[in-house]
Amino acid sequence: MTALKPMLGTLAGIWLDYLRWTQLVPMVTAWTFLALMTGAMVLVGFQEASFALIERALTWWDPAWAAADADADPAPDSAPEQTSDGLHFSDEDFMPYVLTAWGIVALVGQALGALRAALFGHRERRPLRRQLWLAAAVGLGFAVALVLCYLFGQAPYQGPAVFWFAMFAGAPLMAWLVSAYSLSVNALLLRFKDMLHDEGPV
Repeated sequence: MTALKPMLGTLAGIWLDYLRWTQLVPMVTAWTFLALMTGAMVLVGFQEASFALIERALTWWDPAWAAADADADPAPDSAPEQTSDGLHFSDEDFMPYVLTAWGIVALVGQALGALRAALFGHRERRPLRRQLWLAAAVGLGFAVALVLCYLFGQAPYQGPAVFWFAMFAGAPLMAWLVSAYSLSVNALLLRFKDMLHDEGPV
C-alpha cells in the first residue's frame, strides 16, 4: 500500500493539472476573441493603411504574389444570388463539438506545459494579485485601442456613441472577469497539488 502512494499522488497531480487547464481555456478563449475583435476593427477603421501594409508584407514575402494579383480577373459586377436551404441549428447541435474542442485544447495546454517544464524547468509562480493586475492592464490596452479606432478610424459607426463606448469598456471587462475566475480556480487547484507532494509549479 505504501508503494502505491507515490503513483497515486502522481496520477492525482496529472488529473489536477488537466482540471486546471480546463478552467484556463475560457480565459484563453475570451482574450482570443477580444484580440480578433480589436484586430478586425483596426483593419476596418484604418483599411487603407492596413491593406497597404498587408499588401507590402505579401509582396515582400512572395514577390510572385504581386504579379499573380495583377493578372487576376476583375471581380464581376454582381455576384450570383444565393438561396437559403432552410437549415436551422440550435445550441444542442454545437454543444458536443464545443465540449470536445474544450477538452482537446485543455489537453494540448497541459501537454505543452509539461513539455516546457521538462525542457526549461519549473518557473516561479506569480501571485494571484499580480496576475489579475496584469490581466487588467492588458484589458485596458484593448479598451484604449478600441476607443482610438472609434475616434480616428475611417469606418462609420451606426448608433449612439454611448453604446459603442459601453461595448469598448464591457468587452475587456468581461475578459478580465473570466480571467479572474480562471486564475482563481487555477491558484486553488495548485494549492491542492502542493498538498499532494512538494514540487514546483507546472
